[in-house]
Amino acid sequence: MNKIIEFFKNPWFKRAISALTIVYTIFLAWIAWLSAAYFIRTENKTDAISLFIIYVFINLIALMIFAFTRRVIFTKIMSMILPLCVFAIVILGFGNWYLIAPPFTVALIVFFISKTKENSKTVVGTIYLLLYVVGIVGYIVLQMFITETISLVGVDLSKRNSNDIYTFDQDKYRVVRYDDSESKTNRRTHYYIEFNTNDIKLPFATAMRVFENEKLITVPYDKKVKIDWINNQLHVNDGFDKIYTQIVDKEGNFDLISNVDSPEEVTNNLVPPDSSSEAAQE
Repeated sequence: MNKIIEFFKNPWFKRAISALTIVYTIFLAWIAWLSAAYFIRTENKTDAISLFIIYVFINLIALMIFAFTRRVIFTKIMSMILPLCVFAIVILGFGNWYLIAPPFTVALIVFFISKTKENSKTVVGTIYLLLYVVGIVGYIVLQMFITETISLVGVDLSKRNSNDIYTFDQDKYRVVRYDDSESKTNRRTHYYIEFNTNDIKLPFATAMRVFENEKLITVPYDKKVKIDWINNQLHVNDGFDKIYTQIVDKEGNFDLISNVDSPEEVTNNLVPPDSSSEAAQE
């Protein structure tokens, strides 16, 4: 028994374990990116709860590691960086409290139990406190008085209709619907095109990539829109106007060429991406 206790007290063992604090910090940075560029979709409430339990468990394990290695230099450094990663999650995923609460709790506890010098804690803690207050207040003010949507992807993910999705071109793309809030006057519905091949499979969920999306059409909220993929062209019919769109890939991104009168005009007016270079070579 004494040998086991001595093994866990071994400074080299603690240094090795403290390397996991770096992994957790990188994990939080990834969560911040995930909350900004992806929409987390679960099939049902059971899957959502299961995913949340796994997320809480990961954060709980991280808290135990930080507490166990709080005197190791790696842990001291990471304990000062964690609040910055959590701040990114707060701003980029504002309103997703299930995503914010676990790492925020870990970062707060770790910051105070860390064996970093008190003077350093006071200075860094004051800076972070100001950062959080100014950041959150500024976010709320911008959202209330200037713009309703503050997002890296240009859309409010809370308004996404996760059930109204149309996939096409061998499931390479998808059209997704976003509805304005009920309280908004002149309520409208917006349709966006996204890649369907850059999603991330998570336990009990799918992270659907929203980053680099493109707006397709905006219509009144109660107007029905019919979307079809015919002859390599996307047909959008809102009952009055027809939009024929061809998608041109550009190095992992895409451009939309729309608002022509007929599929024939799309075919005749489009120039393949490489044709100009081929013509120059000839």
